[in-house]
Amino acid sequence: MNLSTGSILISIPHCSTQIPPELRQRINFTNVHLKRETDLLTDQLFDFKEFLTVKAPFSRYVVDLNRHRDSEGEKGVIVTTDFDNQPIYSAGDIPSSKERQERIEKYWLPYHQELEQELKSPSVRFFMDAHSMRPVGSAKAPDPREERADIVLSNLGTTTGKIRPEIGYLSCPWEWLLIAEGILEELWRPHPVEIVFNDPYYGGYITQRYSDPRWQGHKPGLQIEVNRKLYLNWDTQEPLSHKITQLRQIFGEFLQRWSKWLS
Repeated sequence: MNLSTGSILISIPHCSTQIPPELRQRINFTNVHLKRETDLLTDQLFDFKEFLTVKAPFSRYVVDLNRHRDSEGEKGVIVTTDFDNQPIYSAGDIPSSKERQERIEKYWLPYHQELEQELKSPSVRFFMDAHSMRPVGSAKAPDPREERADIVLSNLGTTTGKIRPEIGYLSCPWEWLLIAEGILEELWRPHPVEIVFNDPYYGGYITQRYSDPRWQGHKPGLQIEVNRKLYLNWDTQEPLSHKITQLRQIFGEFLQRWSKWLS
């Protein structure tokens, strides 16, 4: 985990394709397939030395850091099928309860301990949970087979800025999403960019947990999703280097402006 200095903390929980060898040999998928299941290169898009950054050193198929440690099922902390409902493991090789607990203690817990420690610091005023998304919704997604916007900004609310009853709070005010949208649109010019709010994703466990007013160290934050069509060849999963450079410049400048605005 790379920790620098700054008033914004950036969490990047799904950037890695690394899987321990003893586990990798049990997983049915090719490396290209695993890349499609990863928020590939989000560490390059959002890791800046001026800001605190906590990055996952391992794949979401080891544990999913954006899930509650006790969450089960096929959207839980340790899943047995991929985003298209294909089996990850061979029959009879599903992780046992003991293995699940060992993985959570070894891989999930340290990441969240680091996040908690850093967010409790008075110098951190805001956090961003950084992700990327498939160009078209997968079978497991809230929007299967639907084409997606370029950017999704999420604050746990509805698409019109209301509080979701099942959550009971927003991770940051609706007006902040509008300000973030305006900054990004300005940085994208003269090219158009499609930005939507809370659709199809309104914010996962990290955004919910660390903005929850009931948690002692809570801070305002948002989740960002970047459409991978903006910087990847989807068929090969090969990066479009010039696009990554452009996006990195945009997000770096966005964070600088956001930090100044927070001040």
